[in-house]
Order: sequence, then C-alpha cells, then structure tokens
Amino acid sequence: MSLKISQIAKTRTSKVDGRPFKVGLIIILTSMVFIYGLIGAIASNESSSPVAVDSSIAFAVQTEKKDDKQDHKLEAGSVIERDINGSEAHNYSFDLDAGMSVRIVVDQRLGDVRIKLLNMQGEKVHEVDRAGLVSLSAISDVATTYRISVESLQRAGVAGRYVLKLDNLHAARAEDRQRLMAEKLVNEGLSHGKSRKHADVKEAIIRLTKAAQIWEKLGDSRELSATLYFLAQRHEDLGDYDEARKADEKALELSRQNSDLIRESLVLGHLGNLAIRIEDDDQALDYFEKAAGVSRAAGKLNLEQIHLANSGVIAKRKRDYGKARIIYLQALKGARELGDESVEASILNNLARVYDLSGEKQKAIETYEEILPIWRRLESSDNESATLKNLGAVYESMGQNETALQHYKFALEKGRHLGNPNREAHILADLARVHRALGMRDQARIDIEQALAIFESLRARLANPTHRAMFAASSRKYTDLILDLLIQDKNQKVATLNQSKAFEYSERARARSLQEMLLTAGIDFRQDADQKLLDRETQLKKQIQSMDNQRLQLLARKDGAAKAAEVEKELGSLYSQYENLVSDMRKSNPQLANLTQFQPVRIDELQKNLISDRAVLLEYYLGDEQSFLMAVTPDSLVSFVLPPRETIEKLANKLYDAMSAPGQKIRFETPQERVDRMAKAERDFNLASSELSRILIAPVRDQLGDKTLLIVPDGVLQYVPFAALPDPRAGSITPLIVHNEIVNLPSAAAFMTLRRNYRPLPETGRSIAVMADPVFSREDSRFELLTATAVSGNNDETAVDIMQNIMTRGSGHGLKLPRLRYSRSEATSIAALSGLKSSMVALDFKANLDLIKSVEMSRFGYLHIATHGLMNSEVPALSGLVLSLVDENGQSRDGVLKLDDIYNLKLNAELVVLSACQTALGKEIKGEGVIGLTRGFMYAGARRVVSSLWMVDDAATAEMMKVFYEGMLKKNLKPASALRAAQIAMLKKDNRDAPYFWAGFILQGEPR
Repeated sequence: MSLKISQIAKTRTSKVDGRPFKVGLIIILTSMVFIYGLIGAIASNESSSPVAVDSSIAFAVQTEKKDDKQDHKLEAGSVIERDINGSEAHNYSFDLDAGMSVRIVVDQRLGDVRIKLLNMQGEKVHEVDRAGLVSLSAISDVATTYRISVESLQRAGVAGRYVLKLDNLHAARAEDRQRLMAEKLVNEGLSHGKSRKHADVKEAIIRLTKAAQIWEKLGDSRELSATLYFLAQRHEDLGDYDEARKADEKALELSRQNSDLIRESLVLGHLGNLAIRIEDDDQALDYFEKAAGVSRAAGKLNLEQIHLANSGVIAKRKRDYGKARIIYLQALKGARELGDESVEASILNNLARVYDLSGEKQKAIETYEEILPIWRRLESSDNESATLKNLGAVYESMGQNETALQHYKFALEKGRHLGNPNREAHILADLARVHRALGMRDQARIDIEQALAIFESLRARLANPTHRAMFAASSRKYTDLILDLLIQDKNQKVATLNQSKAFEYSERARARSLQEMLLTAGIDFRQDADQKLLDRETQLKKQIQSMDNQRLQLLARKDGAAKAAEVEKELGSLYSQYENLVSDMRKSNPQLANLTQFQPVRIDELQKNLISDRAVLLEYYLGDEQSFLMAVTPDSLVSFVLPPRETIEKLANKLYDAMSAPGQKIRFETPQERVDRMAKAERDFNLASSELSRILIAPVRDQLGDKTLLIVPDGVLQYVPFAALPDPRAGSITPLIVHNEIVNLPSAAAFMTLRRNYRPLPETGRSIAVMADPVFSREDSRFELLTATAVSGNNDETAVDIMQNIMTRGSGHGLKLPRLRYSRSEATSIAALSGLKSSMVALDFKANLDLIKSVEMSRFGYLHIATHGLMNSEVPALSGLVLSLVDENGQSRDGVLKLDDIYNLKLNAELVVLSACQTALGKEIKGEGVIGLTRGFMYAGARRVVSSLWMVDDAATAEMMKVFYEGMLKKNLKPASALRAAQIAMLKKDNRDAPYFWAGFILQGEPR
C-alpha cells in the first residue's frame, strides 16, 4: 500500500532573492530602539519590555485570502518550494491508504504561514501555527484523501517562501499515534497560551507537559526542545521563573545537541528575559550576547538585532530619546505599510514612552489613546491593560491624580482576570501611590499590602537564593511606600501597632536569603537528592574547575587579560547553573521547604534579648524619597525619618574614600601629591563623619548610654565604620566606639536565628587555628635552600604570576602580591596567648588550601586567617582568600579558598577572623546585603566574623590583633568588647590613632 502518484508538475513560482525589505526593516528597527526608549520599564513593569521572541504565536492580518483555484496533488516524497504572497493560501491534496502514516514537513524560509490538515469535507483535522521548521502527522484508519492549506499570515503584496515535503510514508505504528497525540497537545497548549489568562495558561502547561513526556519517550529531542521552550514561556506568564528557567535550560541543552541554532538562539534570548525579570542584569547581558552570536552563526540577522538590542539596554541604559524617536517613527511607517496592527501598536507604545520620558506628556497621551482601539480590535486584554497603566503613569506625572486613578483602575480590571500576578502587583502599587497623593492613606495601605503579598508569593516560587534576592530588590521601592504609610500615620491609637508592622516590613526587605540559609545550614540537602541531580553536580564541578584553570592560565600571560575576561563570563554562567542546580536539590527537600518560610521577628522576643545583652538595635532603611531609622530598645520601638538615599550615599562614599585613602598606592604619585591627597582625605573625613553622625546617630542619642549598639545597616551603610563616627553626645570628635561596643547584623531575623542556634563552646573548644604568612612565590626567601634546578624544573605558569595579575587588575593601582611578614608575628602571638596544646599554627607552606578544607578545622573554636583577600564583584563565587600558591618543592598549587569552598566548610567556630584586606566587601544586592566572604563563613558554622572594610596596614593589623586576642583569651572579654578595647588601644597611640588603622575591622554576628 502506498500513496498514489498523481502529482501535477512540481509547482514553483519565481524566487525572491532577498528578504522582504519592509519586514526586515520593522524587525530591526523595533528591536534596536529598545536600547533608547525603555529606561525604567523593568522596574515599573510598564508594557515596554525586552523584545520578546515567541515563535509559538503569530498575529494574523485581517485580510481576505486569495486561494489557489485548485488543489495541487501530492505524492510520497513530493517536495514543493514556493513563494507565497501575503493574503494567499496554497492548497494541496494527497491520498492515504488505510493504516498508513505520513508526515507533512514545512520549512518557513521567509515570512510566516499557518498549515492546516483538512478532510475532504473541509473540516480541520490538525493545524500548526508556529515559526521555523514544523511538521504534522496524518494517520488514516480508512483510505481517504486529505487536503493541506498553507495560509500566509503576511499582508498582501509581501512575499514569503516555504518548502513543503511529504515524508516518511509507512504503515502506522503505535509510536506514530503517540506522535500525533503529542502534536495535538502542543497545538492545544499554544492555543490556550495565546490568551494569557491564568486558567488558560495552566491548561497550556498541562498539555505541553504531557507532550514533552511523549517526545521524551519517543526520543524526539528536536520536538522536545521546542515544546520545553514553549513551556518555559507559559511558566513565565504565571511568574514561575524557576520552572521557566529549568525548562529553558533543558531546551538549550537539547538544541545544542541537535545543532539547532535557531532554537538555541530563541532559548538563550528567553533566558535573558527571565534574568531581567529578577533584575539579574549581568546574567541577562551574557545570555543576550550569546543569543546574538548564535543568531549570527545561523544567518538570522533579524534575531541577532533583537538580541543585540536587548543586550544594549542592559549594558548602556541610554537615554537618547531623540534618536529613539527617529528610529520608532521609521519603524512605524514600515509597520503601517505592512498593515500588521500588532506591530504598529507595539511601536506606538514604545514611541509614547519616549514622548513621556522626554516631557512631551500630551503627545504621549494622544499616542497611547491611538493604541487602545488596536488592542481592542485584536482582543489583546493584556496589552490593553499595559497601555492603560502607562496612560495612568503619564497623568500621575502631570499631577492629574484623579485621572491617573481611573486609568489604573481600568488597567487593573482588564488585567486581573488574565491571572498575571506580576502585572497586578505593579498596578496595585501604582494605585497605592496615587491614593496616598489624594490623601486616601488607608486605601493606599490596603493597595500596597496586597501588592507586597503578591510579590512575596512570587518570590517564594524561586528556589535560587540569589534569584530570590534580586527579585526582592526589584520590588523594594514599594517597601518605601508602606514604611511611609505606617511610620507617618498620625493616628496615635494605632501608632504602636504601626511601628511594629513597619519593622516587620523592613525585615522582609533585607537579608532574607541569608536568613533562610542560616535556618537550613545544618541540613544535608544532598542526602536524598535525585541521583541525576547529583551526577549533574559532579559534572558541573568538573567543568567549573577546568574553566577556572583555563582562566588562571590566561591571567598568567601578559596578553591574556581580555581572553580571561571572556572565560570569566562563561565561568559566571557555569556558577549560575551550579547555583540553580543546588537550589533544585534544596527545593526538592521538604524539610528545607518548611524551614525557609519567613517568620516575622517578634518584637517582645527581640526586646528580651536586648535586655540580656544591654543593647540597642538600630535598623536603617534607605529609600528614594526618604529613609528611616527604627530603634529597638528593651522597652520601646521608635522610628525616625531620615534624608533620602542619595544624600546619605554621597556622604557615606566620601567617608569611605577618605578613610581608605592611606592604604591606596597610586602609581607614580610623588611625595607631595600624597601629602596633598592625605590632607584632602582628612578634610573629607571630618565633614562626612560629622554629617553622618548627625543624621544616623543623633536622633537616638538619648537611648545609647553605654549599651552595645547592634547596627543593621542598609545599602552603602554596610561600608560605614560606625565605630569611627563622632559621638553626638560628646560635643567633640570623640569616636562612638569610646562609649559603645558595636556589632553589625544583616537583619534582626538573622540575629534571632543566630541566638536560637547559639551553643557556648566548652573550654576544650577554645583552641585556636591560625593560618598566616603563606608562600605566594618561588622567589620567596623561604626557597633559598632549594636548588635552582628543583625550582625551575616546573614549566607551568606560577600560581603567583596568576594571582599577581588578578590583584593588579582588581586594584587598579598596579599592586603586587607582597608577603605579609607581620602576619607571622601576629600568628605566633595569638598562639602564645591561647596556651592550649590543642591549638594549631600553620605558617609558610602549611597555610594551604588542603588544610583549611580538612575536617580537622571543625575542632577549633577560633579560626584566624591572616592573608590577602581577593574580591570579584562581577562573579562573587570567584572571591576568596589567597593561601600558599606553591609547595615545598616549588610546584604550583591551587591556593585560593573561593566563596563556594567557604560555603562547604564544616566549622563549629565561635569566631572567624579574616585578618586580610577588604574581606568585608563583595557584591551588594539591594535589600539583601553584601554577597561575600562573611556570609559564607556564617553559613559554614561561624557564629561571628571579624573582617575588614579596606586595605589595612600589615604592621598595624598585627598590633591590634594581639590586643584583641589578649582581651578574649586572657581577660575573658566577649569578642565585641575585645574588639572595642583593641580599637581604643590603637586610638591612644600617636602613630595609630587615625581611623584608617583601626576602624576598618568590623564584627558581624552574635553579639554575646
């Protein structure tokens, strides 16, 4: 039995040599302009967004179709390549005997077509409407004739091209019926997904998931990749960004295995969009750049332009609205000639945004009003809601709050039934802002609390701690609003309750990921993890190690920095995948899921602990319009309104620059230039410190007494050494540390978690492990006894060459990696103070990576590491501590204790002291804090961490550390008291009294 051969001549019209100019022009122009006009769109969730490439959706142009007058008869193996003009439909037919199966494969070379499979009565049997290479199956239980309709979705006069093939005729098998089922499930899923309504999107996910399972069973990785890509888009619609990311990553892996460059480009672009959703701009930029490169390799210049445009908005954040306007107007002209209303409306929307940002408010309003009828004709409620929201924003910026309110309400009404929680939350926040402006503060509070509740639920769906932190940062400005509504409520009857609620919201907006990590620190989430995940983890670790070795070798070469930067970017992507994988393992553990549910800090419980500690907790919150200080004493909670973030940031940055100036080595700086620079630094310090003291400390001067100050800083305040700020009670420049102990905390919740987990170490646990004076170079004098042959026998690049290059690139001052000679005396002094035989001092070659990663370190109650710190704010996972880079035989060895290594240490330490440069620094995420070494050691089991804010003089550090440990080990002072005593001792020395020498060390963690 076979398909009958009755083909008329192979039909083919004349080819078009190039792509239709107008189509390409519109795609390129609409994507490129995204660079210029969409500033701020992500944070405000306006309808302007990264150029989305959804190959599952095509907008049909409402025009009359011009059908072929007769069907073209096809046979098995028929290959038809035809041009098709917009509004045309080509019709074909073929006969199929009973029990046979055949596949119709269509490659859409230019333009977009819809393929329908019809029975002889004209009833639709099957349909495919998506971009690229598509196929659909036909199976007949009885001999019959099928018809194929290929419909152009372009405007009349615009040429497209496709290739149609009847392929793989054979007797139908069970797997053919499964394939047909999967195809229908995909099409149903795509159809449901188009409406973007919550219920429909859920149905789409059900069908696409079932289809993916069938494709996997059939071993069709190409169709599985496409289905997973569609599935990722629908998960994004529901705000399930983790699920979307997992589907995309699997689709990406499959597309690469299949050498499917177009699919790979699409998936990379979507991963970039997901990264933007959580405001991970660096990751998004990496994805868009990769997507552009793959598109270029595939010869898809339109896709390349889209991805480059999206990467441009992340990289430059340009505000060249004049240029944006020109590009949009050109694109608009082409769209109108083409007649695609959806493209036209999208361009107009972006153009209106440009008008708004340029101050042409009336023009923006007129343009938005022009768009609304188009969305209504296309029945696109999602886009209509977005445009109404944008209109409301224009009216709000003009002070026309009543009109803005009506548009926001209409937007909410239109958008709410779609089930887009992210959109709903942003509109609710808009309503809250306008209600506040109209004096309707109670309603504003209802609105913003609903919005924050939605954001909280969206955050909870993300398993990756970094993703959670970045997503929370995107909604942080709405916390500004609820704090204002609560703290500045004039109703005295609810003042106490409002203060408590404000404190809770402040806590919800800070260090949440760290708090969740501390809650689960003792649980082995790998114990019951799926073996596939564990195998993938092993594979990723090997890839990371291999790529990091490549990066280090490149850094050892004088001309390798540029290439190393590219590899570092790839390495960052691998670390992100690894973090996602670990998050998936943690997410699958029910014990961890229960523990990470946020529990607000109970003020009464917090106050009881403050009584026992004789402490005052000062929690700062920096907002765009105003900032806040919430002071918790044993018997009160009082809030104060402070200046906006920008004012405080300028002062804090000036203070930090002034205090760290002595440690900076400026290449080619003359002695006089250094004298002048130090004089300016002193002036800046005096001005900035006094102003910050007035703003940050003076409001609570009456609550301070001689109590311990538990500082919960925010943003740039994490780099402010509060110990050095002038005491506002003293009427002079007396530093705050003279009268008060100071401990930094990431949040009150983290403080309470540390307190609940607190277990005093037994006397035997007071032993100390000290690691100091590691060997960084073969040129070190400690190699003098080695023969030149033994040392030079290793032809590998020296690890120290590598690290020297890293330090030089990072510092910007051309610094080398010097031996820390004073750390040796520092270490021996500390060990002598311990007096315990169980203590350990690891110097020279023994201060190495193998030792600190060994299980032996868990028996020490105190861990002191005196070495260089290595900070990488772009890829925090590459930050670390530099230990010995060579062994006794002169062989290079891995000597960097990276952040990921720190997280995996098994410590049981009362205190970890990082006596190294800038170990308190790291990548700062708004609301989460610094992602750096300190939190790594706290997760690994340290109750407290002492670290440094800037590069501190080696000799001065050794002096201060000796007094610090003497206080703890000989005078039985708690760490906070011992640090204060050491800092005051330095303050009293004529040559060490400058804050540079002592104020850079801060204590974070348990205050006891």
